[in-house]
Amino acid sequence: MPTKSSIIIVDDAKFSAAIVRKRLSEHGFTDIRVAHHANDAFSLIAERPANLVISDWIMPDIDGIALCEQIKADNLSRSTFTYCLLMTGKDDEESVQQALSKGLDDFIFKSEINHQLIPRVRSGLRIARQLSNALERQKSLSAEIVLLQEKPSIDPLLGLANRQYAEQTLDRLYRHTQARGGAVSYMSITIKNWGSILSEYKAPVCQELSEQIAKRVNTLVRPLDEVCRYSENEFIVLAHFRDPNDCNLSTYRRFYQGLDKQAFKTSAGFIAISISCAVCFADQDSTTATLSEMNAFNAQKISECKEENTYVINAL
Repeated sequence: MPTKSSIIIVDDAKFSAAIVRKRLSEHGFTDIRVAHHANDAFSLIAERPANLVISDWIMPDIDGIALCEQIKADNLSRSTFTYCLLMTGKDDEESVQQALSKGLDDFIFKSEINHQLIPRVRSGLRIARQLSNALERQKSLSAEIVLLQEKPSIDPLLGLANRQYAEQTLDRLYRHTQARGGAVSYMSITIKNWGSILSEYKAPVCQELSEQIAKRVNTLVRPLDEVCRYSENEFIVLAHFRDPNDCNLSTYRRFYQGLDKQAFKTSAGFIAISISCAVCFADQDSTTATLSEMNAFNAQKISECKEENTYVINAL
């Protein structure tokens, strides 16, 4: 058994704590700390986590059960799992059941310390190491998930790039424009009647419709254009043109004609959609080109289109 394991003894009776410490020392344990009050034990754990706490049940400030309950509650916030072993002079079955029902890991009768202390400590430390390793793995996996979420990724439902990927793609295309000329274009495609579709059809049907729309958009783009899902009812198309003059109404008319008032087949029958489109671009002379700015610009233009009863605007 490694002697590096950290153990804290909590007992207001100094003589009793000394006996337990002596037994542990005789069996090779060296990292042993003693607290005579529960609050002192909390302070010791805060300074440096313990692998195992051996606590007396009856103490003047906070009893051993309350102490161990708090330690157990804090286990998930630490990378070290603390195993709780309760010492008790009570040997009736009701007391034992009470201790275990409070979530104690183990208990030992004081009358049996000479024979059972070391085996129970060793068993507790093995479990503590295993659970500490599990906590470390959990934190490592959580950190990996955060990193994956920060990376460019694909919308799992439609197989399209998500907003974060779109941000990085726009930045790449804009830097290419700054260096090589031309223009980077940003096209918004908003499904105007999506709210009424959601209220009329169930989620699986709406998902089918989204998939069909995504497939149609993919057939309308050029091979090097990027299609992304900006929100539930909005798609964007990012593209680079060598000549800024190519960012015009005619270039993008096919999107409106291929989507607006078109009916898509689903398990609930054919569902027609109504769309609004807007396009803006940033050329070599533009001072900025962020996803949020270009999307806001297009949203404003779409709003103006609705008022003017036009279907698309080329925002230059």
